Amino acid sequence: MARILILIFLVFSFSCKKRVDNIEQSVIKNGSTNNKADVSVENDSVTCDEVVRKIVFSSNLKSIKNFDDIFIRLEEISDEKIIIKLYIENNLSDNPNEKQIVENAISWLELQPKTNKLYDVTFDPENPVEINFDTKIINKHSLDKICGTKTSKSIIIDNKEVQCESIQGDMMTGEECVFLNSDIKDIYKGIIGKKLITDWKYLLKEIPQQNKSLKINENGLIEINYEISENKVDINLEYEGGVTSIILEKKGKNINRIIMQSAD
Repeated sequence: MARILILIFLVFSFSCKKRVDNIEQSVIKNGSTNNKADVSVENDSVTCDEVVRKIVFSSNLKSIKNFDDIFIRLEEISDEKIIIKLYIENNLSDNPNEKQIVENAISWLELQPKTNKLYDVTFDPENPVEINFDTKIINKHSLDKICGTKTSKSIIIDNKEVQCESIQGDMMTGEECVFLNSDIKDIYKGIIGKKLITDWKYLLKEIPQQNKSLKINENGLIEINYEISENKVDINLEYEGGVTSIILEKKGKNINRIIMQSAD
């Protein structure tokens, strides 16, 4: 009888151990799957620096083949160009316990967002040398969105030429347009008439003469604030989760119009 009980106990113990081992393997596999998902999300959320680095290292620039441990710094970001510095670090210290790091530039590049062209401007900025790179990177990652640059386009509205640029950045998107030989009141009425924003119906029919606040509290829209100055009108539609901004500014004979949505 005692032998039978011991045998049953051993079989039960082995069975339990086997089940635990199977559970542990399942957790490891699930963890591995989650890690892959995290990597995918990170790849979709790349920074401007990371995209530019991919572009540079996919190029036929000779200096990237001549040096190891190359560093990249974005020295300037504008709508016209992104200035890129490639450099290496050298330790000049003779003391192994103290480092004296200096930077040595090896190349200067200029990336033009509007043309998607990359140039080597190291030796002669006035006569840059075009560098080839993998254009699939820019097709996959928008420089406008990731680096906050704006791409210009020319359109015709009401028989007038209008120059527009998209606005992209962290937690914001919108458009900036310049209306040639226009009136600020007409541009404001056009926003309402063409329903250019979601809650256009809550806007005043005319631009007020002085600062004004409107309490709305409908459809998530809390209030609308008008700030009026001599040549500029700022309108902010305050929502529970963000702001829609309208900026109208007179510049000479032209009107600059910005419509932008930003999240809190």
